[in-house]
Amino acid sequence: MSQTPLYKNLSRKGYYPEKVAEVGVYFPENSNIRNYIDDGIPSLLIEPDPQSLEKINNRYSGYKNVEVYPVAVGDESGKLELVKAGASTYARNLEFTPAIVNDGSINNTSEILEVRCVRFNEIDPTDINLISIDIEGGEWYVIKHMLSRPDVISIETHGGLYFNPFMVEIISWFNQHGYKLWYRDGSDSIYIKNKLFNLSYLDEIKTYLYGIYLRYKSARKTVKRAIRRSLRMT
Repeated sequence: MSQTPLYKNLSRKGYYPEKVAEVGVYFPENSNIRNYIDDGIPSLLIEPDPQSLEKINNRYSGYKNVEVYPVAVGDESGKLELVKAGASTYARNLEFTPAIVNDGSINNTSEILEVRCVRFNEIDPTDINLISIDIEGGEWYVIKHMLSRPDVISIETHGGLYFNPFMVEIISWFNQHGYKLWYRDGSDSIYIKNKLFNLSYLDEIKTYLYGIYLRYKSARKTVKRAIRRSLRMT
């Protein structure tokens, strides 16, 4: 199986975690930590969708290093309604998600799925070294209640017209707990502990310029969408 960018980039830095976790897996082939799983690293997979869980359980049947939690993660324990939108399935109580902002998903006309929801501190073993979080707008609720202090945190923050609605809280948490932004890709921001490894001047310039590019790309799409709407109204 091909290496994920996260796995490849960390390997180049000589970093290998002892325990990893992923919140919001979707399908096994989409997992951001799949290479670590195949390396035998103790891994936690958190995913509430029954269709995804079936594939995850089939793929990792017999893997003693994999523990699967069939739950959603939110700000409160109990039941949570999910809106089925393919790989962008999201919590119905969220107003801003990639599917809503980019694809115009309407949560009252899509397939609704009720699942069990927990706070992350209920399942956090406290010793996670690397975590990937991609739950379509609800990522803040994971780190808000996280007991572990991972060396590396990959978190979905942007994509297309979408920017995470909790970015102020997310950035504040990272600053408060001693993290720095390493790099961004098409949808995620990857943070590391301040003293994990040094970032080169080139790393910092690339991150800064990519941030400008993302804002430009989003603004351009916003203008194009506004023009199309205007043309349809005329």
